[in-house]
Amino acid sequence: MMIDRKVLFIVVGATFLSLGIIAITSYGAAQNEYYFSEWSKRVHVLPLIVQSYKDCYRWVWLLPLGSLAVGIFALCKNARSVFFLAVYVGVFLVISVLWICFTLLAFYFSNQSFVG
Repeated sequence: MMIDRKVLFIVVGATFLSLGIIAITSYGAAQNEYYFSEWSKRVHVLPLIVQSYKDCYRWVWLLPLGSLAVGIFALCKNARSVFFLAVYVGVFLVISVLWICFTLLAFYFSNQSFVG
């Protein structure tokens, strides 16, 4: 079963915009957290997940750009099957949920005080 091109265009646009909102929000929050917060001005060792997030949050822009690239490829190649649409939405949905969980966990640990 083939999906209308307009529907695929709407799905690609909605996926790109939602991942763009996630990217803008998480990037802006990470910039504020790691460079302008009070605790970041003190020298100390960060927990591993916080340091990992600090090292990789700048790459969040690959999420919306990747979804746009795959979407444009699908629009150009007429990959308009229901299966492709389900996989496209499912993959980027799972990736965005994992990114949000990683962001929240890193922010949670960055604002904790560990004794020991």
